[in-house]
Amino acid sequence: MDISNSHLFCSYYIISSLLKHEKTEVFHFSRVHGVFNPLPLDLTTLESLVVRPKETWHYLGFIFDRKLTFWQHISFYTNKVLSTVKYIKMLGSSTWRLIPSQKCLLYRTCILLIALYSFSLWFYNKALFVHSLKELRKMQWRAAIWILGAFHTSPSFGIETIARLILIHLHLQKLSGRLQLRTQLLPHNHIIKSFLENRHSENTSNHHLSLENLTPKQQLNVKGSIIDANNRFNRVFHSFNPLSVEFSSRHKLINIFSSCFSFHHLDWKSKESKKAYFHILNELILQTLAKINTTVVISNTSIKNQVATSIAHVYMHNNSVIKTLYHAINITFTEAKIFTIRCSITQATQMENINCIVVITNSLHIAQKIFDSLVHPYQIQLSIIFTEFRKLFEKGCHNSIEFWKYLSCKNWTLHSIVNKETKKFDLIPIFSCKFSWDFNRKSKYNNIFNTWKMLFQASDVKGSSFLNLLDGDLWPIELSYSKKEL
Repeated sequence: MDISNSHLFCSYYIISSLLKHEKTEVFHFSRVHGVFNPLPLDLTTLESLVVRPKETWHYLGFIFDRKLTFWQHISFYTNKVLSTVKYIKMLGSSTWRLIPSQKCLLYRTCILLIALYSFSLWFYNKALFVHSLKELRKMQWRAAIWILGAFHTSPSFGIETIARLILIHLHLQKLSGRLQLRTQLLPHNHIIKSFLENRHSENTSNHHLSLENLTPKQQLNVKGSIIDANNRFNRVFHSFNPLSVEFSSRHKLINIFSSCFSFHHLDWKSKESKKAYFHILNELILQTLAKINTTVVISNTSIKNQVATSIAHVYMHNNSVIKTLYHAINITFTEAKIFTIRCSITQATQMENINCIVVITNSLHIAQKIFDSLVHPYQIQLSIIFTEFRKLFEKGCHNSIEFWKYLSCKNWTLHSIVNKETKKFDLIPIFSCKFSWDFNRKSKYNNIFNTWKMLFQASDVKGSSFLNLLDGDLWPIELSYSKKEL
């Protein structure tokens, strides 16, 4: 009892010395339906005043209410944007004026970012945001009228489409999906990763409130951006490795072995270079195959039914051609190309007494991504390629890798053989598979864009008198989100 009384006295002393009325704020969150009026906190016993709970709480630009609906937050920033649109009309009265494309760019880069500040607080799966979208739709309708100079009686869907403004709820879906995917870029020791399940995080010590500690029933009842990101990761396989030793500044191959690799661009613009095109490639093959310690790699990739087929032919002096075949599902063309280069280089480096590898490819710009030091979804592949490169370069100071470009449209014999073999396969996936990070991002955007086009074609919200705009060939102009001239 004495020990507990001493602890109670110490706690009372600390609280009474730290609590100051002008520095103390009390806020009570609740999901109770109906009116919620929490009782004030009486601190007169601690020589302070009575602290009454506030209606809203402002923190780092976020406005929290008692039921976490964020209506005040959205109304505040929406009104701020509406006043901005109101006063920005003065730019249209300037001497030079603003064309619609400039107004649209100004809206996207300045105004829309203010309206959607911290949207992930209230926009997530199973969230009640009907009232929020009503305010945002009103804001975008007024912005579209300002961009086009249309009448106030114009239908919102029609003028937003002409102004190249996608529907606000579809735009939020796009931003929310990209935000969920970008969570995968965070290092494994980030605080957000500690809230995810163990299979999505390399953390050995998860937070006590992590999803791993929740029961399946609790996970169904919990809503929020963390839940959406965790569910998104279930459909995407890991692609990033930013903390790998190979990407550190001290171990970059481009700094250590800068003279060991080269890229060769062939000039085919002039008629003389076109005639000499096949001659250069044939001479390159003959010269490299005449050397005992040199190997040539020719590869090609094709994608059909979301199945990527990659074939690589490895040629070596006095040896038969080594053919390798790979299949991958739900990946982009760039990822398939890098995977083909990785597998062919791995195959070539395993040969004995090899000091030069010549890679002939029709995607030299993709091969140059190998030495890109930025964070991108090909890091898992590149870390393996760097390891193979390092092994080759460390065997001898004169070992090298050369990348040569050829044209797919040119009917070169060795490439035609590889090209026919890649297009010969027609596989259809039976089981559902995970997506790559880049493929998931692009497919999600395409689905949102197709939804926008479908809603525009099937809906009457665009206005009964809306005329189909035609291009120069008298074809209906399709919806576009690009930043072209209006």
